[in-house]
Amino acid sequence: MRVKTKVLSALFSTLLIGTAGLILGTFDEGRMPSIGDFGFVMMVMVLTAIGNFVYGIPVSFLSDWVSNKVPSFRFIIAAFIHLFMAVVTFVAIQGLYLFAVIAAVFFFIAEEWQHRKLRTFRVKIAIGNALVLFALLFGIWELPKLEIAEKTPVSQLHTTEKTNRTYVIPEGYEGTIVVLYNMPGEEELKKENDRDVVSLHIAEQVYTYVGDVVQYAEARTSSDRTEGEVTDTYYYSDEKGERIAIDEECIYRGIAGDVGPYEENAEYEILQVTQTYCGFDFMRYGSEVYERQEEKIMSELFTVEE
Repeated sequence: MRVKTKVLSALFSTLLIGTAGLILGTFDEGRMPSIGDFGFVMMVMVLTAIGNFVYGIPVSFLSDWVSNKVPSFRFIIAAFIHLFMAVVTFVAIQGLYLFAVIAAVFFFIAEEWQHRKLRTFRVKIAIGNALVLFALLFGIWELPKLEIAEKTPVSQLHTTEKTNRTYVIPEGYEGTIVVLYNMPGEEELKKENDRDVVSLHIAEQVYTYVGDVVQYAEARTSSDRTEGEVTDTYYYSDEKGERIAIDEECIYRGIAGDVGPYEENAEYEILQVTQTYCGFDFMRYGSEVYERQEEKIMSELFTVEE
């Protein structure tokens, strides 16, 4: 019987993850789902099912074994074990651990629902458990903020240096931004009030043999990429050069690294800018739409021709 309930909980969690992914990933963008969306959702469901059956069910048995030893706090201990073990997956799957947390929540809800007739309901205990569970979920929700801090090397966390860059972006542009530093033959960044001005322009990159083109915002400079406390500002600029400030929640700071095919010391950084998806989630994760654009750019731009 216990195995059956675990299997049903795993299936319930998998189906909910797939359904939620389809709804949030398509209707939120104001369009109907396509065949590609269903294919992506199926892939997510397969991966979720593997996680639920290979990892989730053993964790649930562990939860039962531990929590049943303390009946008065069974609910909160079981919830903590499910959530904690889901967060631990961050070590292996990084930012995707949030999917594991959501799957664990669905799994746990299904477990509790199937055993609802066996539980004794007490108002005080229920309220206390609910408050503690809310605190756990809130803490997990706030964890991704650490990912933003992790993008800054530890050596920079206690430094007095500041990045002091001003990014000037063509008016109305949304999407991926690529900045290349230490590029031989390029001009140095101009200075405005002790700030480096990164002036971006719209560039094109061919990414298929049949000549398909992707547009993106790019800047190349021979200047170094400054590091330290991030104090950057972002502006849209029209044809007359007038600037409009861009809110930080409309900017996603992506990856940075060595360019490779060019000079040994050349570096790059990737950002995203939006007017459509502004918010803390965008500032934290960026947009999958722009990530696909980024993949097309990176795969060609940093490929060495033989």
